[in-house]
Amino acid sequence: MEQTTELPGYGLRSPSSQIKLQALWGIGYSKVAAYAADVLQLMKEERDPAIKGRCSWVLGRLRYREAYPHLVANLKLPSPQVRMWSAWALGEIGVDRASKHLRDASDREPDEKVQRAMGGALKKLAGIPTRIHQSKILRALVPPGVEDAEIM
Repeated sequence: MEQTTELPGYGLRSPSSQIKLQALWGIGYSKVAAYAADVLQLMKEERDPAIKGRCSWVLGRLRYREAYPHLVANLKLPSPQVRMWSAWALGEIGVDRASKHLRDASDREPDEKVQRAMGGALKKLAGIPTRIHQSKILRALVPPGVEDAEIM
């Protein structure tokens, strides 16, 4: 039996939303930068918020700077999913001027999840860690003067 391997970019042109989503997941997960321009094109053309949001995620994972103006524009779209992933992607891409757009969008954002994504992106752009390592949390929980190795 002959096996064929389909490149993930092929699925971007599929009429099936499911295949597009799977292709995007594959590109984003494996960080195949060669497809960044194709993903950006799909994000610009696509109307399905699930696909548009996944495109934003992929572009953030790839840190594709050319997507910056389109991700900023996505912050004004009606879909919370698209706004959330676009905000996250702006933080990942790391363009400093995105801070103003994220702050402005955050001021008018009604969705809590989107606000959290915008806050995380702003922290990332400011160089503030968005996650704390477990060992730091454990050290903070140990009362002063306790030297128990099992707690650490």
